[in-house]
Amino acid sequence: MKRRFVSLLVFASAWFSLSPAWAEGARVTAAAYMADPKFATYEKVAQARTEELLGDSNYVVLDEAKAKQLKKGWVDLADPGHVITAEEFIKRAGKYDIEKVVRVGVSVSVKPVLGLFYSATATAEIRIVDKSAKVQAFTLDGMGTRGIPPSDGLTEGAAISNAIQRAVDGAAQRAGLTVLSPALPKAVPLVLEPAASAPADAEMASAAGDVSAEPAWAAAAKFAKETWRGEDKACLAVSPDGQVGAVGGYTWAVNRLGGMTRAYGGRVHLIDTQQAQEFNVHTIHAVGARESGEDSSSAPLACGFVGNWRYLVVATGNVLSCYDVERGAETCRLPLKGGIAKGQLSVGRLGSNAYVALQSDKGKAYYRIVVQAPAAGK
Repeated sequence: MKRRFVSLLVFASAWFSLSPAWAEGARVTAAAYMADPKFATYEKVAQARTEELLGDSNYVVLDEAKAKQLKKGWVDLADPGHVITAEEFIKRAGKYDIEKVVRVGVSVSVKPVLGLFYSATATAEIRIVDKSAKVQAFTLDGMGTRGIPPSDGLTEGAAISNAIQRAVDGAAQRAGLTVLSPALPKAVPLVLEPAASAPADAEMASAAGDVSAEPAWAAAAKFAKETWRGEDKACLAVSPDGQVGAVGGYTWAVNRLGGMTRAYGGRVHLIDTQQAQEFNVHTIHAVGARESGEDSSSAPLACGFVGNWRYLVVATGNVLSCYDVERGAETCRLPLKGGIAKGQLSVGRLGSNAYVALQSDKGKAYYRIVVQAPAAGK
C-alpha cells in the first residue's frame, strides 16, 4: 500500500488538523526537547506523554533504553532548525528498525502570582520525520488566552507539568494521534476570608487596573435596553495582562402589573478586549426582591482582577463575590453587613499573604486571599 506524505507548516495563528499518513503498528520513537535548558528536567514529562499517546494510537514505540541511546547519538536532532536527510535518518536510526521519529519541542513560561500559586503556559511542536526525510509539523500555541487558560498550580512543578502535557496533547490531536484522556487545565480556586486585623504596610494597588479613560472595548457590553427593562453602567476594570475587561451593570425592570414598581439587580459583563466582544456575564444579583439581610444597592459598585484575567472580584452594596472567569463559576460570596453605598477594590501582598481591600463609605476592610480546600473525597 502506497503511503502519501504531506509537508505542512502550522503557524501559531492556524487552528486546523491534518492526519499524517502513517499506518497503525508502525515502529516509531519519540525524542522530546525543552527550548530553555533551565527546564531540561521536564523533558521526561513531554517524552512520557508523547510515548503514551503514540501507544494509545496503536504504534509500536521504541523502548526507553534504546530511545535514550538514539537521542544521545543523534545530537543534531536537538536543533529544531536542523534539516534531516534520508541518508542521516538511515545512519542514525536505521539500526533501531524504526519507520518514523517523532520530535517534540516544548517552550515553557512560568511566573508566581501574588506569592500564592504559579501560572504556566507552554507551546509544543511535533515534527514527524520518516525514512525518506519527509516532515510534517503540528503546533499548539496560544495557551494563556481565554479558552486556553494557563495551568495554575500550588508549586512551580505542578503548573509546568500540566502545561506541558496540555501542549503536547493539543499538538498530538492536530497530528491525528489518539488522545484518550486530554490533560485539563489545572486551576487554583481562590476565595476570600475576612482578615482579623488590617495588615500593616501591605503594598496595595487598584484591582481595576488602568481604566482612568474609558476604553473602546467597554462599548461591547450588551446592556439591557428595553422599554420596561434597562441597565446602567456601574464599575469598570481590566485584567493585569489587558486580555479581559469587566463592565458592571445595574439592572432594573418595571413591574407593570404591580403598581409600576421597580426591581433591581447587578451583573458584570466580561469582554474580550482584543476582539471587543462580550463572552460571559456574571450575575451577582438577579433582578427581583433582595435577599434577607440585603439592605443596600444591588449595583456592582467596584470590580477588579486578582493576579490575572481568570480571577474576578466584585463588590455590590450587599456582597463581595469571587468569580472564576474561565469556568464561569462563583467561588466565594461574602455578605457586607449593613451594606455600603460606594466602594473601591485594591489587591496586594504582605509577606507570605495576599489581600483584597475594600474601601467604602463604612471604612476599609481587608480580606485574605486563600486557596479553597478541596471537597471531602476529592
